[in-house]
Amino acid sequence: FETKVYDPRFYFDNDTLLEQIRENDSRWLVFVSSKQEGKLLRKAIIAGIEGRKVRFLSSEKKGSATWNKIVNESETGVDVLITTSVLDNGVNIKDPSVRHIVIPFCDRIEFMQMLGRRRIEQEEAQKMGDKILLYIKVPEIQSVQAKLHQLKQMKMVMDRVEAITSQKGKTDVLQELWSHNDPAINSLFYIDNTRCLVPNPFAMYKAEDLLHFYGLLIENCRDPFYYQRIVLGWLNMAEEHVKHLDMSNLPNLIEFLRANTGRFIERDHQEKFYQEFQLLYKDHCLQFLSSDSDRLEEALKVRKGKKRRKLTMNQELDIVNLPYFITKEKTCWVVRER
Repeated sequence: FETKVYDPRFYFDNDTLLEQIRENDSRWLVFVSSKQEGKLLRKAIIAGIEGRKVRFLSSEKKGSATWNKIVNESETGVDVLITTSVLDNGVNIKDPSVRHIVIPFCDRIEFMQMLGRRRIEQEEAQKMGDKILLYIKVPEIQSVQAKLHQLKQMKMVMDRVEAITSQKGKTDVLQELWSHNDPAINSLFYIDNTRCLVPNPFAMYKAEDLLHFYGLLIENCRDPFYYQRIVLGWLNMAEEHVKHLDMSNLPNLIEFLRANTGRFIERDHQEKFYQEFQLLYKDHCLQFLSSDSDRLEEALKVRKGKKRRKLTMNQELDIVNLPYFITKEKTCWVVRER
């Protein structure tokens, strides 16, 4: 499908999402990570927004009127459809009035599966005026850490099973693990047609892949835009497409400069620093200069180039009158106060 038909926005909490649903009355397709989250969100929408027809769909609701309408007519029939990954299983929505899609924090495969459930035919894409708004939740570091911890536990189990050479020993360990009734661990195995517990190679491969993905997120947790850039990469979009519905949970430009004052930024980390600076600088300008169109235009049109990164940032700091400058000491950049 064509990713150019989407306009992605990132958000941090459901209060921000609820405000968007309140302000936009066209139809919504909202994916959630769990049944509990879906039920709570439905309750919050009904309580806070009058006149909206809201349905929550999970695996338990297969065969319901909403499910049958989607399967038979490719339409939701409601203003806001909240759903778990039950729609991943080959169910498509072709309703052109669904103009808003919400996707929770997830990996690339899940992201693309959810996005693809709102099927956009070529004819619709050609006629489309406004883009479909895509709302993507940015994870809290605690949730990433929890998922990573669980995956490490799964990896320990996989390594333990793989180290056993005899089939009997492997079966005994699998039965012991199965008896603990841990859904995450049990997903690594299945009962074959001989009624024996055996490793599930596809589940193990996915666990390994997720372990790498979450590990990268933790490794780059100091980068407030790392996940956003990953998602835009999945959509084949450039970094300038990063838009946040709520910037309050992110460091602002002043906090970013203060945190980096006196720090030696080595050559390998300078491009990352520059990109973070530019994102925060743009938001700073939009926040404080929006009432002065000439000054805003000047601030956003500072000449940029691969060989003038430091000069560009210093010119931008001068324009917004912030008491910092970036100097070069040997091969490092250093943020200094004036």
